[in-house]
Amino acid sequence: MSGSGTLARWLREQRLLDELQVLVHPPVVGKGKKLFESGVQVPLRLRLLSSEALAAASTWLSIIADAAVAGHSVTTAMLTSEESVQIVARPRPTWYLLPVRQPLCILVALVSSLTLVACVPATGPESTTAAPSASNPASAGSSSSAEPASYREITFAARDAGRRSGRLFGTGRVAIVLSHMGSSGASQDDWTSFAAELAKHGHQALTYARAADADLNDFADHWRDVLGAATFLRDNGAEVVIAVGASIGAMASLYAAEQPTNGINAVIWLAGVQQAESYEFTEVDVSSVRCPILFISGEADAYGGAKSARQLHAWAPAGELLIIDSGRHGTDILAEDGPNAGTLRRTMLEFVERAAGQKATC
Repeated sequence: MSGSGTLARWLREQRLLDELQVLVHPPVVGKGKKLFESGVQVPLRLRLLSSEALAAASTWLSIIADAAVAGHSVTTAMLTSEESVQIVARPRPTWYLLPVRQPLCILVALVSSLTLVACVPATGPESTTAAPSASNPASAGSSSSAEPASYREITFAARDAGRRSGRLFGTGRVAIVLSHMGSSGASQDDWTSFAAELAKHGHQALTYARAADADLNDFADHWRDVLGAATFLRDNGAEVVIAVGASIGAMASLYAAEQPTNGINAVIWLAGVQQAESYEFTEVDVSSVRCPILFISGEADAYGGAKSARQLHAWAPAGELLIIDSGRHGTDILAEDGPNAGTLRRTMLEFVERAAGQKATC
């Protein structure tokens, strides 16, 4: 069963939530839904049960409702950044609210993050100047983020016949499609700083707002956005198109490269996973992709990104591999104030330069 923060909030409102385990990440990741909405009274008395400091400055909190202390059976709720919910059967006494003899233990996962919002002044009808800000993780720790990033607001046709809005940075014969992560609050802003850096190197870079809804986890057709963006860039003069994606964006990019007449010359996979609800990659699929693919992940990626990157790299005929000493996921690595962000940027830029001579498509 898949779910989201809605389930956690409903459990709370119905007084069915006895214990809440929260994984708190310090990076700023943009806007997102709140667990406790402003102005809504929480019908529970909560208290901190325990806390544990984890790697990368993360903190694991256990928050318990007073009702749980009184002897009620415990429903543990956690909400992951991918907004997934697992239902696990476990023998327990009959609960009068559920019409089954062995109710289900509901595990929900929650990642909370700080949120900052930056103002983006418009410079005219054709272009926009985006000032680097804390709401854009990709801009943190970057030497290239000292200057504003100029782009044009555009729209393009996706392969599902719908239209997507996006931002086109720079000009040039080499163009890069940048697909963002799938967590709630992730957006094309996460790639803004890197897109500006690509533009400075004489390339086109396209970020966009996909149609998929993170709360609904409906990413199965996200690859159609990637193909539509690639077609738009070729119509805009690009001779080489490189699909770059983070997390679910990485999976959509590789899946797009597996399609016939994809118009993609190379792929950068950042922190995707081999198997997810929307995508699954097999040796047969990956070995059929003949173009260069760069697989990247943090070594301690919480979603198993490193293991997936190593496996897919072993299957890819023209694969390259970079494992970074980081526990952050996807473009969150770009927000690190240290060498990891620089390593990631430099490696991706070098790969783009090498792939610039790639004539055959994937």
